[in-house]
Amino acid sequence: MKLRKLIIFAGILMAALFLQGCFQDYTVDERFLIKGNLLNKSEQQEIGFEPFDASTFSTMDSRIQNLGTTNPSILVTAWSNLPKKLDQGEHFELWGVKDRAYFSFGKFVESGGQLLSYSDGNSGVTKCATVGSELTCTFSYSHDPTVPVPQDFDSVQVSLEPFGDKDFQKTGGILMSGNVQGLNGLVNRMEFPISFSSGNVFATASVRLFYLDARNGLVTFNQFGFPFLNNGFFYELRALDADLSATVACGAFNVKDGVLVSAATQTPLASNIFKCGTDLTQYRSMIVSIEPAYEGNSKAIFDYVPFKANYSPFTSEGTEDFPIYNLRTSIAGASEDRGLSDVIGNFEVLTTKLGPTYAVFRGLNHEPNYEPVVIDRAKGVTGLKISMIPKIQDQAVFHAFQQDYSEQILSVTVVGNFTGGEAAMNDSGVDGDKVKSDGVWTGRVSGITASTVTYQFRINGKLYNDPHGEDVEGTGSNRGKSIMNIR
Repeated sequence: MKLRKLIIFAGILMAALFLQGCFQDYTVDERFLIKGNLLNKSEQQEIGFEPFDASTFSTMDSRIQNLGTTNPSILVTAWSNLPKKLDQGEHFELWGVKDRAYFSFGKFVESGGQLLSYSDGNSGVTKCATVGSELTCTFSYSHDPTVPVPQDFDSVQVSLEPFGDKDFQKTGGILMSGNVQGLNGLVNRMEFPISFSSGNVFATASVRLFYLDARNGLVTFNQFGFPFLNNGFFYELRALDADLSATVACGAFNVKDGVLVSAATQTPLASNIFKCGTDLTQYRSMIVSIEPAYEGNSKAIFDYVPFKANYSPFTSEGTEDFPIYNLRTSIAGASEDRGLSDVIGNFEVLTTKLGPTYAVFRGLNHEPNYEPVVIDRAKGVTGLKISMIPKIQDQAVFHAFQQDYSEQILSVTVVGNFTGGEAAMNDSGVDGDKVKSDGVWTGRVSGITASTVTYQFRINGKLYNDPHGEDVEGTGSNRGKSIMNIR
């Protein structure tokens, strides 16, 4: 009988072990690894570009007459900002477009407030005359005579053409486009045919310059919402001096599906670090220009400059070498998941957070920093290299992350023991904020005299602690408030 009981007990034990192996223990949250290395860097400047500026773009007013005949013409009644920095032989061409077929209405250049005909590298006679009080420039249909003339057109467009382009053949990129309105020949104002806004949110960008890297011509470029240029143009990042008399190209690119790609092949760029080949500490501005694709990168700046950022002189070499250990990494949206760097800056964090978020970095002697990450269930995130720079004397930088708060952040200020007691933060891509509308709110406070700042965030009128603060005061009137060390 005892033997039988032992056999039954052993069977029950084996079944229990088998079942334990078949079912996952869900009492412990599944955690995913984030790891990388923190690096000491020299003095840094992080500059947001000024809001999108369309004032450098061309416009043109026009209408079509004699539609439905063998001799239609296009009347141009006004224009602005036609590019003037053209190479020898470059010119414009006016087109009527029907079902994606292009019908030429003649080549032209601008000179002395007039539009002149252009042929074989030479500008000719004016196409303009004053009709009543209106200056009107007439362009006659000049397409291949063997091709039937369309009875109507979908749009009217202007292209920028290179020297030696063939007649009746569009070689260059489309500079302006306007839709034809019905059969009366009216044309919408012709404009650059790419939109830089979506849902009232304009494209924006920023650059990051480290002193030692900038001395070697290196700059990091970040963009948000740039449209794909499919009209025969590309973007170019450039450095220029204060009076715009000197400029240097840092690199050509396009943006496709939000990713920086080669202007020539449309394949993703290996990095968002651009090599300018000159000492950038001698310059004071970065711009993004829009260039004709057929020109390559050798030509001076083109006329279209929708983005510009000014940066300040570097104050020192910023080579102060603070220890890189015991800097904390935490995760936006799961701030309790955190870890410390070792003596050479390696860090690891296990987190329950999945999907897009931010790894947040804090240290007593370093500026706050963060890095966007996408945490994948299968592989986590590895190989991060994060630059940490020394804090600036008497200043403090603050970041508030939308993912840390249950309510939508509509406004946020930092409240603390500094002059004024409260300072605005923004998510507009300006005043040190890296990327517009990315859910990270940024504020910088200057002129701080205390050795530490005790602070909270006022979000939509309510006070919150910073879950990623360097430290948290545990007693007295400052209980629950965050503390930041000031150099």
